[in-house]
Amino acid sequence: MEQSLIPFKKILKSSKKTTVFMILALIGILFIAFGDLSGGEDVSNTAVKKQSDYEYCQELEGKIRTLVTAITGNDSCVVAVTLENSGEYIYADQNKLDLNQTEDKATNGTTTKKEQKSEQEYIIVEGKDGDQTALIVTEKKPGIRGVAIVASGINNMNYDLISSCISSMLGIPSRKISISEAG
Repeated sequence: MEQSLIPFKKILKSSKKTTVFMILALIGILFIAFGDLSGGEDVSNTAVKKQSDYEYCQELEGKIRTLVTAITGNDSCVVAVTLENSGEYIYADQNKLDLNQTEDKATNGTTTKKEQKSEQEYIIVEGKDGDQTALIVTEKKPGIRGVAIVASGINNMNYDLISSCISSMLGIPSRKISISEAG
């Protein structure tokens, strides 16, 4: 046993850099070996966080308010966003398709009957607390019906710039954006 440790002792004595490297390598090996002591990945952390339509509107209004404030230099603006529809969630699923085909030979010819059954099952995941939910693959945000902005300090140049910025940020035409000077 002592003889097998002699090469390691020589390496460790050779330089401080080597010693530091060996210690770091040993720590790395320990992290790899014992990296996940929790017993597995928590599925609830990998799922898409659901955001309500109200929270989505609040987020958009905040972004627009920040944009308008940066353009006009005035932080007193009112922004309202209206949505066309609710958001939509796409869930992971498994489709099962059963196709039964039968042939009947009659005196007049052959008759083929096809019967098709389709089943759709959603993939259910269980979190650490035991709650079961369907696995969300994608969240489609609601469409935007329009944006209304009332702010001080709006002139012709600001109006066009605000309209252009919001149109490109939200991906909506400028006709869906209403901008007014506060009075």
